[in-house]
Amino acid sequence: MRRYAGVLGVVLVVILGLWEDTASAQQCRSPRTNAQGVAMAPVIVGASATVVLDAVTTRCQGIVQNEQGAGDVRCAWDTETPTSTAGFLLAAGQSVVFGNTEQKQLRCIRTGTTDGKISTWEAMP
Repeated sequence: MRRYAGVLGVVLVVILGLWEDTASAQQCRSPRTNAQGVAMAPVIVGASATVVLDAVTTRCQGIVQNEQGAGDVRCAWDTETPTSTAGFLLAAGQSVVFGNTEQKQLRCIRTGTTDGKISTWEAMP
């Protein structure tokens, strides 16, 4: 009898875990593309720090991509200020994927003389 109770317990934990994952996925399903771009176009990043993502406390996950052929950029979250040498590097053609831990504003600046071209995708509840 104890063996069956143990198996039943494991089955319940698995079912509840799957249900929780499904519930979370259902809550995070309204995508926004290039919300900072004009008419949903990519954001052009030049010589001054440019907002590519607004601070959104309900953002579930997202992707930021520097399009192929664009200049390299450096980006920083929230209160940090990106410069041509400070912030995380996002080279042409690279992207970064993040979860709901990064719900802050993201700003980027080009590192050289060629502007960056940033596309974003965000999942919202």
